[in-house]
Amino acid sequence: MAQPLTKHHRNGKRYERPPDIERLLDLALKLAGIELKKRVAIPDRDDPGFLSSECLVHLMRDARKRKDQNTMDFIMPCLLSRCEETLRTKVPDTKYKDAANLRDEILQEFAALFAVDGTAQDKHQQLDFFECKFNLAFATFRRDAVSRERTEGKLFPGMPAFVEQEDSVSDDATFSKLAKVLGQPATHEHRLLLAELNHAIDTLPPDERQAAVLHWRVGYEIESENPDKLTVAKLCNVTGKTIYNRLKRAAQKLSRFKEEA
Repeated sequence: MAQPLTKHHRNGKRYERPPDIERLLDLALKLAGIELKKRVAIPDRDDPGFLSSECLVHLMRDARKRKDQNTMDFIMPCLLSRCEETLRTKVPDTKYKDAANLRDEILQEFAALFAVDGTAQDKHQQLDFFECKFNLAFATFRRDAVSRERTEGKLFPGMPAFVEQEDSVSDDATFSKLAKVLGQPATHEHRLLLAELNHAIDTLPPDERQAAVLHWRVGYEIESENPDKLTVAKLCNVTGKTIYNRLKRAAQKLSRFKEEA
């Protein structure tokens, strides 16, 4: 049986999944291995074996809590693929300037919700809403992102020249070490450092923040020769070179923390 949700409505009532989603989750949570992988990959809503996006969100969250990387590696790409299909209709090239980049930004921000799920940064427990009414939740998420881009007047500038991977090695070691503070016994000094580092990461531009969170904080590899492995590049739908560049720029902005590593 799926764990109850914890987010509350403004009237104090706890969020609850619709009964049909609860029934489907009861069945999905009993699946494992190849059978689960087959069911997750079914794209046709009319197929009897189709698992709703609400279910995929819960299965992804559950796998992450259990640190089941194999399950996460095949659920997340399927979920993002569904979101991308929706975005191609709702954020078309004919309506938005540089629509492809806008769609990528939305997908990156959505993927990052899982990276912070259950942490102190997850103040609004957004994924609980996605487990109840995924289409409505994603539509709201998409509209907020589009509105924000319009307000900021973002022009989606092109990426700078690629910074060689070896130039980022020292930054990787530094910030990976800092990120390990999360798993260390809490001391007053560590708490202050972590609070400052988290705040600094949160103020990075969206593309750099996503890369920093997924790689330094969550621990996803930047890229992999294994096409089935979930990496930062795959989650962000860009090349590994682009991720290296984003991390390099993020490291430059966070350079003052290197002295604390």
